[in-house]
Amino acid sequence: MPDTSFLQRHLKLSLPQFVRLSADKRAAAARAAVPDLNFFFDEGKPVAERPEPARTRELARSLLEFLGRPGHHDEHAARTLPERVVTDGFLRSECDRDQNVYLGRLFTRTLTRAVPDLIFQPVQATEVSAALRWAAERRVPVTLRGAASTAMGGSVPADAGLVLDLARLDLVEIDRAAQVVVIGAGARLRTVHQRLREKGLALPVYPSNLGGTYAGWFATGGIGMNAFGRGRALDPVRAADLVLPRGEHVRFHGDGRLDVPEGRHRRTLPAAESEAWFRGRGYPPLTLADLAGSEGQFGVLTQLTVAAEPLPEIAAFLLAFRSERDALAAVEWVVERVRSGLEPPANLKLLSGSHLAHVARVWAEEDGKPWRERPGALSDDRTLPWSRVLGPSDLGAAAGRDASARGGP
Repeated sequence: MPDTSFLQRHLKLSLPQFVRLSADKRAAAARAAVPDLNFFFDEGKPVAERPEPARTRELARSLLEFLGRPGHHDEHAARTLPERVVTDGFLRSECDRDQNVYLGRLFTRTLTRAVPDLIFQPVQATEVSAALRWAAERRVPVTLRGAASTAMGGSVPADAGLVLDLARLDLVEIDRAAQVVVIGAGARLRTVHQRLREKGLALPVYPSNLGGTYAGWFATGGIGMNAFGRGRALDPVRAADLVLPRGEHVRFHGDGRLDVPEGRHRRTLPAAESEAWFRGRGYPPLTLADLAGSEGQFGVLTQLTVAAEPLPEIAAFLLAFRSERDALAAVEWVVERVRSGLEPPANLKLLSGSHLAHVARVWAEEDGKPWRERPGALSDDRTLPWSRVLGPSDLGAAAGRDASARGGP
């Protein structure tokens, strides 16, 4: 890890001067001087001079050489390439877990080789394509990593190799008129919600995890918030960009069309011709629906084009029942009414009494925390996908312990 002399060289400040700055100015100075966390750990050294295992340095040198060939990225991407090939031992060791679960050294060092040899952070689909071709030529295992926000181990290597970290593919591009948003594979959901809300839009369906990615949720076949009324992660997706294992960059359209590479250009195939294109290249035929729930096994999703909708108001009701049987009967009642033409509720969730008791206890503890006196921008719902949350009283509905006895199931 860099010592104080490294920081002083790059900050252009003595350590006492740096310490006397306000927190905001210290952060700004550090961001200006140290462009990237990887740069911070590697001290800006060339790969050959980094104190890492010989295999890591050799693979990093080979990958950098391959990526440096013409056509793999633009000039700006080329300037940041060395810092995006990550070799630092600490950063590599952090890839031996996902966000929620760490299985311990027995699983990550003995039964598997969960620490990758190196990490690469592409910023363009052409770099993803080149990295996959390089890995195929060198027979290097590849593990995809987005936010690593699940607890299933899908982003954890089993046999070292290359981790393709998609965090920098974080595009969020909104077409307000068409009500669609292009979401990069590395874009975090909190950012997606915030950008859409600035345009008066929201995703129709999304996971509750603000730190995860839409692409990762889609790839696991996600069912999340608003799923009862709006459907699965797949349903609002209009197009998906995928880089196949041998590097071909294709785009799936919701109507079955397929954009494929043809020399230096691309062409669009009608749905009837896509199967032959895949089979002619030794791939199984794929459609957009196949990608949902694929866990990233067919290739690398680089971005999704997703339908958005006007920012909604939402209403929340908590209905109490004497038994689980009564609660499930209420669900059946709602389903039958929806089949008869009733507008479906966005969500239906079954919560146990013990769960609610624990939630109440947690929030009682949270209410006493000092940060409550000085709430930050992330502690309210001003960046979330609704304009306001209404309760029963806002809608003129009876509320209270005995409300369930008046009408309804």
